Amino acid sequence: MDKLKSLVSSGSSSGASDDEDSFVEEFNRQCTLSLKHRIILFAIFFAIGLILSIVAGVLVFSIVSNPERFAIPYTLGAIFSLMSTIFLMGPCSQIKKMFATTRLIATFVYLASIGGTLAVALTIHNVPLTIFMIVIQMMALFWYSISYIPFARKAVVGCCRGICRC
Repeated sequence: MDKLKSLVSSGSSSGASDDEDSFVEEFNRQCTLSLKHRIILFAIFFAIGLILSIVAGVLVFSIVSNPERFAIPYTLGAIFSLMSTIFLMGPCSQIKKMFATTRLIATFVYLASIGGTLAVALTIHNVPLTIFMIVIQMMALFWYSISYIPFARKAVVGCCRGICRC
């Protein structure tokens, strides 16, 4: 159980300033949840995200006639799934990891594609552009996700280069 607690506890980075450390420490003191509550909230948010993604999968064939019908549950599912990890790692730790230099571009592309998908589906109602934004969102999620696995991006790039040389 101690290993699980150390995994889900949020720590401050060693290079942060004293003001930032005190802010993070104060924020963490104000936002204390027990391990049980953190895991329960993670499970709830992840389940909501999963259910919305499944609903989007069922509605995928309606994308041609009504793109927002697919785009809204799909994008909200992605948002809830991303938010679920905040309960495990803590908000400050999550934000620090999301905007670390190794995944900064992946984070911006993923968050921009989430916003772009909703904007295109809800305001423009352009089916090809909505499908394009959904594909960008899926690719950005994949790239963002593998940024947490050591050497995974290098392996994927190597595989793609190997396939393209055939």
